[in-house]
Amino acid sequence: GDGTKKNGISISHCYADTGSYKVECNLIDFKNEEIEKAFISTEINISITQPTIQYSIENGQIQLWVDQKYSDIKYKEYYWIINNMIIRDQKPNLPFESEKILQIKLVLWEEKKESNSIGILKKLTLK
Repeated sequence: GDGTKKNGISISHCYADTGSYKVECNLIDFKNEEIEKAFISTEINISITQPTIQYSIENGQIQLWVDQKYSDIKYKEYYWIINNMIIRDQKPNLPFESEKILQIKLVLWEEKKESNSIGILKKLTLK
């Protein structure tokens, strides 16, 4: 796994990146005070099935774009909401301001199928 440990009957976890992760479930017998290690042990594969927000910083500008190489659906229609400002450019360029936080929202929908839309969020802290 990624080193995360959680306790409980039902747990959930969101991995930071794609890849293969080893997952183990350990049981505690409170009556005998024994731990049964790796009661369940398996490997899971995490893959991206929707677009992701990508960015680069060059010459004092931040450029944003949509990466759809692993997406199940190729979205042609979308717009950005960056710190509550709507931007309709496909690849917006913004001035780089250090110590600033960008709240990036991306709204995508299939051409001629507005009801099939998704939203993606990314928080970008500039340093």
